[in-house]
Amino acid sequence: TTGSTGAIIGGRNPGEANTIAYNGGAGVQVLMSTLLAQIVGNRIHDNVGIGIDVGIAGVTPPDPGDVDGHPNQPVLLTAHSSGGSTIVDLAFDSAAGDYLIDFYANPGGGDPSGYGEGAQLIATISMTHDGSGPKLLRSVVPVSGSTITATATSVTSLETSEFSNAIDDVAAASALVPDSSIRRS
Repeated sequence: TTGSTGAIIGGRNPGEANTIAYNGGAGVQVLMSTLLAQIVGNRIHDNVGIGIDVGIAGVTPPDPGDVDGHPNQPVLLTAHSSGGSTIVDLAFDSAAGDYLIDFYANPGGGDPSGYGEGAQLIATISMTHDGSGPKLLRSVVPVSGSTITATATSVTSLETSEFSNAIDDVAAASALVPDSSIRRS
């Protein structure tokens, strides 16, 4: 994607998602640093490169406070499955604003880079970030036995981040002890 602003690839409504697979590079590559691209709901898998590549080639690490102007991807910390669902803990550092965090299941596993693609959108949560550093979140997603990834989309700019790191859910050995610093969604 290059040369335009406000590009929309996919969508959250039935029939809007695309299948983006088997490319020799990234699934979706956003080349211009000023381009805003909303990339949501798609089935992005089995590409040679990462699923969504914004700016520089390859994974762009999250920058503190999101000073580069592109939404940071969430950082997935843990995923514990129990009873057909998975509890996902993540950290998200971004500029102040409202965001939608989309979770994806990848039954075939993660990308060899350790970062993700997104074979199936499984859940979306909303959050408001005050811009004051990483925030911890906890969400329950309706899938187990899969590799999980996530993206963040700014509600204001409608720009979507690259995919997060890929994390495999593991069966919970015992009940999780709630952490008061993690907000439930």
